[in-house]
Amino acid sequence: MKIGIEEQDLARLLQENVALSEQVTELQRRGTELIDEVRDLRAGRLGSGGGILTGSEIAEQVRRGRIEIDPFDPKMINPASVDLTLGEEVQVFAEPFLDVRKSHKTQVKEWHEGKMFLRPGFGYLMHTRERIKTDHYVPVVDGKSSNGRLFIQIHSTADPGYDGQYTLEVTVTHPVVVYFGMRIAQMRFHTKVGSGPLYKGKYRGEKARGAVPSAAHKEEQ
Repeated sequence: MKIGIEEQDLARLLQENVALSEQVTELQRRGTELIDEVRDLRAGRLGSGGGILTGSEIAEQVRRGRIEIDPFDPKMINPASVDLTLGEEVQVFAEPFLDVRKSHKTQVKEWHEGKMFLRPGFGYLMHTRERIKTDHYVPVVDGKSSNGRLFIQIHSTADPGYDGQYTLEVTVTHPVVVYFGMRIAQMRFHTKVGSGPLYKGKYRGEKARGAVPSAAHKEEQ
């Protein structure tokens, strides 16, 4: 019995040590973040409230490692955003009706000589070729206005701490041809006001690569 108690105490101490180590790591991360914020304020990069990074500041934060974009091409930088390109995988739902409480099968669409014909009445799950990660800013994805004028609608969201390619929910009003690797969207980076947890959601690891279908049914269970 004495040995069992000692083993239990050891296991409890190990668990407490792991929890303490995680707390220290989080405090160190937050401390580094605060130091960087103070430096940015002194350099005039940030105001007292939230804001949007300019293109030159996006490039600076990429250089400093606070924003990761892979692959990164400086030519994709805009005045207040960075362009993202269209990745290889495209999926559509194989069923005519969808239910948010159910999982649904998808079909992979094939490219033909690097192009694909999109039709109204369908939702296309596409993705960015780039992997993006930042713990320091709030990334927001919008469709490019030039594509919007062809009535290509794009939606995507993410939180600080997300690490992966971005699934794009694409619909079109008119039949249109798109091309693999084309500039499909743009990303803005908003500064955060206050502290909070980083992304720990469902779309991580392999679920943050390629075109990933909805996991809404897991939220409804």
